[in-house]
Amino acid sequence: MAGRRHIEGTSPDRQAGHDVTPSLAAATIRGWVALYTCGLAPGVRNSRRAEIEGDLWAQAENAYLAGHAPVALDLEMLARLVLGIPADIAWRWSHRVPDALVDKKEIVMHEPRSHQVLAAIGIGLAVLGLAFAVLSLVVIRQNTSDRPSDVLAASIGAVVIFIGMALALTALLIVSRNPTIGRQLAIVGGAVIGLTILMVFAWAWPIGIVMGLPAIIGIVRARQVLEAQGNTPI
Repeated sequence: MAGRRHIEGTSPDRQAGHDVTPSLAAATIRGWVALYTCGLAPGVRNSRRAEIEGDLWAQAENAYLAGHAPVALDLEMLARLVLGIPADIAWRWSHRVPDALVDKKEIVMHEPRSHQVLAAIGIGLAVLGLAFAVLSLVVIRQNTSDRPSDVLAASIGAVVIFIGMALALTALLIVSRNPTIGRQLAIVGGAVIGLTILMVFAWAWPIGIVMGLPAIIGIVRARQVLEAQGNTPI
């Protein structure tokens, strides 16, 4: 991969004196990758992060050589992030810890199917929330008529909401295996989303309620799993 060659050797930004990875988009992507690879075996985790880092460099280099504006590259990276979220989740699921599968199967056997449907709804809402946060960030950055300070504050708010949604999504993905940590992540994610909406986007509080639903579902799911574990024969 072209990007990986530049990471291992001399990168074009050092030769030409430009930054090939826009800070906002790259930081958001790296944060997401760090989140969904957290808890994996070091070899798998580091390999995935290096792969994404190589993709970032390759995409940025190609855009630079093509003469694309940094903002255009920023938006392209964010769009790829949104479109790639389902694949990232599937990848994480395929690399989950094998030792937890038996316990999870036992829990599922003692849970009503409605519990699994609730989890699916929560995951769907969380993915939509992530997409909404990224698209909001794109719109904010395209709006050049506002004051730079307002654009910066709104951009930071959108990124923080993205982080909160990512925490809620992670909670829903791991709650069946570890309900205690899942509940904690759901609480933190919900608090992050709620506080950001109140402090930065107070006018959009109805949207904030909807975006907080995945976190609420995560908390409910944690209780359901704990009850199922209590009913599991030893």
